[in-house]
Formats: sequence, structure tokens, C-alpha cells
Amino acid sequence: MKKQNSFILAIVMCIGSLTGYTHAKNEKTMVLNYDGFFDRMDDLEAPEYSSIKLAFYLRAATGKPCDVNAVFLKTKHKSIEVYTLPDGELLLPFDPKLDQDKAAIVIEKNTDETCGLDMRLESTQLFTSTVTVKNSLELIETFDTAFSDLGGMMSFMLPKVQGITFLLEDGNSLYLLDKSLGKCTENSCTVTTDELQRYGKSLKFNQAPKKSVAYIQ
Repeated sequence: MKKQNSFILAIVMCIGSLTGYTHAKNEKTMVLNYDGFFDRMDDLEAPEYSSIKLAFYLRAATGKPCDVNAVFLKTKHKSIEVYTLPDGELLLPFDPKLDQDKAAIVIEKNTDETCGLDMRLESTQLFTSTVTVKNSLELIETFDTAFSDLGGMMSFMLPKVQGITFLLEDGNSLYLLDKSLGKCTENSCTVTTDELQRYGKSLKFNQAPKKSVAYIQ
């Protein structure tokens, strides 16, 4: 079942993100099982994935962060507060003991708006305004390998990662100084593998990207 779930995750993430556990009812409390999150994080607990992570976001139907009061991991014996960032990212710990204890994720919202879970693979390294082609290609290869591992036996059905998208926070502008390279819109710039290999030079941005995600056409 773990690999089947991981395959579903990988398939949907091929369009950039995943709404994995959508809470359809308009209630102020969501309760999710921690084990599904743990299994997905466990797939990427290897040294070759040190430059990326599986990030979890709480999103409203509008795409904006959910208005959350508090999030807790609860077992029969204890309750642990989980931190959330202003952009809606849920900072879940990777903890085998919580998995063994069948922990539940309890999300207390401030409103009864519909709130869903968005999951995506992201880079973890810090960028400067100059990113080398070598670094970009290495991240693309790591994203592609991670998708394959998440897909398990069905990974052969997944399309290849074809590039990389660099991101800033909403409301910020990101662009490449060389306008002939890639495609930039508002707070994101996408460059394909073919473009990187032909270009050969470092990518120079107007400011340092915050993170990067896999690009699949």
C-alpha cells in the first residue's frame, strides 16, 4: 500500500504540486493520519536527497494559505505542537516513534473554509543571485530520481523532469538578467534541461531565489 500511495503522489506531483488530503467539509478542525506523511518522507531519507525535501502546505481553495490557529501531533500519550510558516508550510517532523504510536495531525482552523493539503518536492539549499548550470542540472537529476523512488514499481510510467523552476515569495519579482534564457512570470523563472546544457554559463537573477521545484512540461 505504501508504494501504491507513493505512486499516486508522484503522478500528481508531475504537474508541480499535489492536493493530497483535501478536506471537503466546512469544519474548523481537520484530523489526518501521520503515517501517510511519514511513509512519503521515509522514501526520501537518503544522503542523495539532502538537497531536496517533500514540503507540505495547507492551502485554501483560492490557493492562499489556510487561516490556521494551531496544529498538533497527538498520540495516546502526548501532544506536540507543529509549526506553520506564513506561506502555509507545515513543518512536520520525521519521527519513527510517532509513526509507531499512530499519531494524528490535528489542524485547528480559525474559519470553516475548505482547506486542503498541497505537497511538492523542493530544494533545501540556499541560493545566491547567481546559480551555476552544474548546480541546476544536479538538482534536476535529484528531483527526477526522487520522483522515480516515490513512484516505486510504476515509476516507468512517469514523465521525466525536464527542467527547474526557481521561486520567490508571492508579491516579489524574479527574473533572469539574460532575457533570452528561460521563461519568467512574476515570482518564478523556469529553465529547461536543454536550455541549460546549451547555455553553459551561470544563471544570473535580479535577486536570490528562495527555492526551486521540478519542472515537467
